[in-house]
Amino acid sequence: MTLPLRPGSDAFSKALLREQSIKDIVIRAVIGDGVAGDAYTLGSNEQVDRRRVDLLYLPLKKYARDLPPVVVEVQNKVSHSFIARAIRYCLNVFDETKSLPVLIVISAEGFSSKQFRDASFDISDNDPFFTHSCQSWAKQAQFYTTDSIAKQTDVSPMDPMIALCYFFMLQERSILALEKYDDPTIQAIYRKALEILSVEKDEKTSLTLQAQSFCDAVASQFTKILKCNQDQSETSKKRLRQYAEDGVRFAQQFKRQHLSTESESVTPIASENIDEPTADLLFVNNMKAQSSGRFKWTACYDQGKLEGRFTRY
Repeated sequence: MTLPLRPGSDAFSKALLREQSIKDIVIRAVIGDGVAGDAYTLGSNEQVDRRRVDLLYLPLKKYARDLPPVVVEVQNKVSHSFIARAIRYCLNVFDETKSLPVLIVISAEGFSSKQFRDASFDISDNDPFFTHSCQSWAKQAQFYTTDSIAKQTDVSPMDPMIALCYFFMLQERSILALEKYDDPTIQAIYRKALEILSVEKDEKTSLTLQAQSFCDAVASQFTKILKCNQDQSETSKKRLRQYAEDGVRFAQQFKRQHLSTESESVTPIASENIDEPTADLLFVNNMKAQSSGRFKWTACYDQGKLEGRFTRY
């Protein structure tokens, strides 16, 4: 298996950590006591001060008194500045939940210096992670590095959490480039990563095609407006206004359908009044509702012309 992107990018890491199977690996390792990933839900990664954590796992409401939040960060190098940010992340979570979180850091390049590591971090013989004094801002702080997991990677099969760290740290696109390519958890992670990237690629391709279609339609509409503007008759002026109104409606509809990220339950603070849709627009909406797969604008236009529609176009 070969991934189209190298593991370790910010967007890729966040997407993978959101997956149920990956969440289950992290929660089982961090919380223990038989607690699985389904005891947690995904929290918002955007905090009140506009900082963004890589991933926040929050216990379900019925477990909130007994289980801590979990903050996960995939970081290239652990430095003083990163620790300062991580402390703020954890304090923001505490402000929101009134519970100190567990901080999990997976670092591909380890610490910024040996002196910094030795002065500020500890590791026990049987632990695959370094710890950091954090009593005032986190329940625990665990830092996984290539050095800390080295002994555990010799175990076959690897512990799932060690395998996840191994995946993020080595950042190999091809599974065959890994010494532990035959580990079952590594194989499962690569399959899930490939699935995620394939879906994102398909969505991006679809949106690109829709955007191209949108640009073609808008360009055509402006061309008609320019031609109509050359004629100063009342009929042309009326048609010019109709062209402009249709263009506005088309752009608004495209934005709502393809670019809106707000929940439908969210009411905007203010919105412009939009005129009732025209018969042509209702026809297009009906065609889209009946179609399956990618909507074909050209076929819709041809069918509309056959039915005597789109007389302004």
